[in-house]
Amino acid sequence: MIASTYSELRFSKSVLVNAPLLKEIRNTEYMKDLKEKAHELDAELILVWIIASSDACYERMKARNSDRDVQKLANWDEYRRKTDYTSPHALEACGAVDKFFIFDNKNNETALKSLKKLLDILEV
Repeated sequence: MIASTYSELRFSKSVLVNAPLLKEIRNTEYMKDLKEKAHELDAELILVWIIASSDACYERMKARNSDRDVQKLANWDEYRRKTDYTSPHALEACGAVDKFFIFDNKNNETALKSLKKLLDILEV
C-alpha cells in the first residue's frame, strides 16, 4: 500500500492514504522514513488522526461489512482493550510528520467542521 502511494505521488500533487497503521504510527523512525520519502517526491506528510467514540467505530465496522472486521466485531471488548487509540500527536513535535491534524468524527456536526478545516490545510 505504501509503495503504491509513492508511485501515485509521481503523477499527482496529493495522495490520500486511508490506512489502519496503528502499529507503524507508534514507530517514530518508521514515520520519519515515510516523511523523508515523501519529501524526496516534493510532498508533505500530513497525518490525519480520526477520533470517534467506540460505539461509532463498532457501528461503522458493522455497516462496512468487511471480512477483515468479522473477528473484531465478534470479540469487540477484547479488540477494544488491545487497540491503542490514543493520539500520536507527539509525531509532529519530534519532526516525524510535517503536520498533524485531529479529525473529530464523533458526530456529523464535528465531522463537517473538521472536514472544512482539513480542506483548508490541504489547500483543496
